[in-house]
Amino acid sequence: MITVKLKGGLGNQMFQYACGRHISMRRKTGLTLDLSSYSGSHARGDTPRQFALDAFNIDAGTQISEKQPAGNPYLSAAKKAYGKILQMLFGDRSLRFDPKILDARDGAYLEGFWQSEKYFKEIEDAIRKEFTLKKPLGSTAALWAEKIRAAGTSVSLHIRRGDYVTNSITHSYHGTCSKEYYARAYAEMIRRLGKNPEAVELFIFSDDIPWAKENLSFPSQIYFVSDDAIPDYEEIALMSICRHHIIANSSFSWWGAWLDASEGKIVIAPEIWNAVRGMDTTDLVPSEWIRI
Repeated sequence: MITVKLKGGLGNQMFQYACGRHISMRRKTGLTLDLSSYSGSHARGDTPRQFALDAFNIDAGTQISEKQPAGNPYLSAAKKAYGKILQMLFGDRSLRFDPKILDARDGAYLEGFWQSEKYFKEIEDAIRKEFTLKKPLGSTAALWAEKIRAAGTSVSLHIRRGDYVTNSITHSYHGTCSKEYYARAYAEMIRRLGKNPEAVELFIFSDDIPWAKENLSFPSQIYFVSDDAIPDYEEIALMSICRHHIIANSSFSWWGAWLDASEGKIVIAPEIWNAVRGMDTTDLVPSEWIRI
């Protein structure tokens, strides 16, 4: 059994699951998710999150949480036997791909973020299948899906603000993508598509739609998709239906773009992924995506 401790929002959970799933498949064993991070407490300065992968067709065993009996024999044994050792060996201290992670033995307890497709590239077909939704889209999302599919050339554009702006600790690490970034990304997208702007339809996803409406203006047709009636996992699904993508420095839109398996898709991502000087994010963004 491979155990992965989940933490963070939906995009982070997807990275953690995908890495753990790959290791479990390599070891021909099961995968268990430790949900103790979502038991009601969180580290100081962290944004409170909830477990969200249950909306997908994931293949994981018993989901462990602090609400289960304290004497859970597998969890206590795994932490005792592997916790401290694997914290050293497999605690990702940078965003560079570390192939040693994939050599974890059966019984390993893993805690990290693993933000690179290199941790699961070998099983990408399985990951795409398991990150399909269990249930049909809700009525609001279904209407958007129909509109996206009917578009001639659809481009998703994601703006991440929320705690990137309101939480000083989060902001000091992530920063935010500027209006100038989106202007450059849009111009580059139009150039690479070789189309008139009027032939392109932009579908805007954001946790701050008022900001997007006030600050973004493009000659293409613009639709503002995000809505309280659309849960985040449905937003990722809607992004993945779009033909091309402009993403933020966010694992959320990273997955929206990555789950689109279309050949010839264009994905534009920010060159500066976070506000930490010297952080190497080479492995975070797939090599065929464009960084500006």
